[in-house]
Amino acid sequence: KNLEFTVNPYKETKDLFILGQVDDVMAVLEETQVLVGTILGSRFVGPMQKRVDEWDRKLRLFSDTLDEWLGVQRGWMYLESIFKAQDIQRQLPNEYKQFDQINKLWTDLMRKTNNDPTAIKCASNPKLHESLAKANASLDKIQKNLEDYLETKRAAFPRFFFLSNDELLEILAEARNPQAVQPHLIKCFDNIKKLDFGDSPASIDIAAMFSQEGERVGLGKHLKARGTVEQWLTLVEDHMFKSLRELTKQGSQDYEEQERISWTKTHPTQIVLTVACIYWAKEVESRLVADGTSEDKVAALAEYMTVAKHQLEELAREVGGQLTKLERKTCVALITGDVHNRDITDQMIKEEVDTTNSFTWQMQLRFYWDTDEDDCLVKQVNSCTRYGYEYQGACSRLVITPLTDRCWMTITGALHVQL
Repeated sequence: KNLEFTVNPYKETKDLFILGQVDDVMAVLEETQVLVGTILGSRFVGPMQKRVDEWDRKLRLFSDTLDEWLGVQRGWMYLESIFKAQDIQRQLPNEYKQFDQINKLWTDLMRKTNNDPTAIKCASNPKLHESLAKANASLDKIQKNLEDYLETKRAAFPRFFFLSNDELLEILAEARNPQAVQPHLIKCFDNIKKLDFGDSPASIDIAAMFSQEGERVGLGKHLKARGTVEQWLTLVEDHMFKSLRELTKQGSQDYEEQERISWTKTHPTQIVLTVACIYWAKEVESRLVADGTSEDKVAALAEYMTVAKHQLEELAREVGGQLTKLERKTCVALITGDVHNRDITDQMIKEEVDTTNSFTWQMQLRFYWDTDEDDCLVKQVNSCTRYGYEYQGACSRLVITPLTDRCWMTITGALHVQL
């Protein structure tokens, strides 16, 4: 009868409380239920049958009420931090009204419990059990509606599927603050660490994106974080694709006009690697489709091999010199790709490949800038796929092995048959 609940302040908020540890209460409850059950099973219970039945009923009610109480506490603590955000209140008005009613019930209940924490007195009221059961049902309904709401957001911007419910709610709770999205961008995009909003904390103008390595790539003009979060993030995605496409096109044009080392330092890493692959395929195919005998074509490939080795030597010397961290990453990644391309070219010379229809050439992952499509195409065997323009930053590249080539062939083959 004298056992009391432990009542703790909630987040140091005045007049707001939650139940503390109830292990001691549960232990005494179970022990008492066993004792009452033993007495009920005794043949000598007759004179006290009515009193024991009353205690058995009271203990069952106490147990059921405590279960409902703890359930409401868990649901209330989870939703309280969500619905205290005004943006969430505005976006889910019906659910907020339901939660507000439960919040009033909870604060009133816990205030009374704090004033008189006697366990058996607090949790043996049939009306309280009924109220808590209804509150639990309402909380379950609110949480279901909340999850449905998050699903609509994910349907509008599928990259939100990479975020947990709590992370997505953290963004939506500060929907009017574009900066709140920054910590979660790296999960939504392959390598966008943050967006450049300028110097003003209140700015909604997005000028560029930054990779984890610190590389900055512009996103064009007139991009603003305006509207709902999923709307302006969709615009960021579109501008990322458009910007990288334009940079790839410009990089292809600059490649022939600039000295190669200088060219690598004036373009983003992803553009350098992509355009280098485009021109490798272009150089090889130009020699395979040229007029002449088979021996002439193989000799032309051998001539290009000399050029490719010279380019590698220049890059190796550059890496040994003074470079910024970003320039060094670009050069090392380019060397990795160039070494693989050199090895493929050398293999084609040894096999005396003299046509673009040779499987040795067709099996390679090849990049082209198609002037008719005005786009970058990726080909391998029968597959032909448009380049995706997902920003990858200046991440390092793994050494390309025959197994890597087979993996690419499997992936592009699956894309070709739309698996």
